[in-house]
Amino acid sequence: SAEGEELLRKLPGYLAQPGVTALVFNFVDQLIHGRSEHAILHEVARDASALRSLTRTWFEESALMRALREAERRSVPVLLTTDHGSIHCNTPATVFAKRDATANLRYKFGEDLRAERPDTALLVDDLPSWGLPQMHLGVRLLLALSDHFFVYPTKLREYQGRYRGAFLHGGVTPEEMIVPVALLTPRSAG
Repeated sequence: SAEGEELLRKLPGYLAQPGVTALVFNFVDQLIHGRSEHAILHEVARDASALRSLTRTWFEESALMRALREAERRSVPVLLTTDHGSIHCNTPATVFAKRDATANLRYKFGEDLRAERPDTALLVDDLPSWGLPQMHLGVRLLLALSDHFFVYPTKLREYQGRYRGAFLHGGVTPEEMIVPVALLTPRSAG
């Protein structure tokens, strides 16, 4: 992409500076989100295996791979990580909320939130006790468990059909919350 080429053009200057340089590559996140919206992406990334294969194909020819090679050539160590994982969601969980609730499929903030089946979600009434900022009175947090995704009773069939099989994030599963961290040290750096 033009954006990737521009990054690669500027990369030597970034790597020559002292300190930390942070680069964000959003391909996988965009692919995962786009998969629910575009039939062609859903077709080529139908399951976890196909998603990994497509990601690998992208990675091998990506600006990210070329940036890693440039860092290696310059003996610059790289800390590689991600901000979250995702989970393949297949099970709808009906939630009830006022119109002020957030739209995310794996978590909701809002007043009078509740899951039809309490075993599908973690309900947080006291946000500060979880290290979260206090919101206005009555705001709760609902976090999806397992492979559940939230649907409203008013759009039940539409959401079930559209999001069943989607890769989502925002809930409280190890797949979403435990992130890999790798320190890549060039061989020439020791």
